Amino acid sequence: MDFSMTQILHGDHSIMEMTGVSDPDLIREIENISKAAFRAVGADAYVRIDIRMDSKTGLLYILEVNPCPSVGIESSIEEILLLNGISFKTFFE
Repeated sequence: MDFSMTQILHGDHSIMEMTGVSDPDLIREIENISKAAFRAVGADAYVRIDIRMDSKTGLLYILEVNPCPSVGIESSIEEILLLNGISFKTFFE
């Protein structure tokens, strides 16, 4: 996901607008670094990996591997699933 720095007001709180990453090479690089981070922390289920890219060098940096991210309505997972055509039901199954 790409978080733009434009915030959208949503009810009583603000959320970041997300768009999908479309560059196939960048997608592959994000997948590879994410899988390596998943293995490095000994994860065995669902985690959220926060990654940022240096806009000058293009290098990816892992900020955190969150083993207990929010999975509720209006959380980042909702947007991530929607962008990938995955329903909550399918995700939880």
